[in-house]
Amino acid sequence: MKFTVPCLHERWLVSSTEVVADYHPLKLEEVLAMIQIACHCDPLKSKEAAAQISEIQVRLNQGIMGMTCPGPNEGEIAARCAKVDDLFMRVIDKGCPLDMSQALLIYELMTFQKKPEDVP
Repeated sequence: MKFTVPCLHERWLVSSTEVVADYHPLKLEEVLAMIQIACHCDPLKSKEAAAQISEIQVRLNQGIMGMTCPGPNEGEIAARCAKVDDLFMRVIDKGCPLDMSQALLIYELMTFQKKPEDVP
C-alpha cells in the first residue's frame, strides 16, 4: 500500500535545490488508520514492514501544515516534524493496542492545535 504523495520534485522535475510546498492534509481518521497499520508492522521481521513504517512516517510529516520539500531543518515546522516523529516511534515501539491519546497528539501537532513544547 502506498501512503506518501510524490512531491513536485518527483512529479514535475523541479530542481531539487528549490524549496516547494509538500503539505497534503490528513483527516484524523486517516492518521489513526495509518498509525494502526504501522502498529501491526514488525520491522525486525521484514524489510517490507520497515519500509511501510518509514513511508507512513513520511506521510504523517506531509500532513503537517506548512510542510515543504526538502523539509525544514529549523523553525516551527521542523520542531513539529521532530515531535511527530518522536510520538510516532513511541507508539510503534509500544505496539498494539493503539494508544489513541498519543495518536490524537500527533494529529493535534499536525494541525497546529498543540504546540510542540506543550507535548511531553
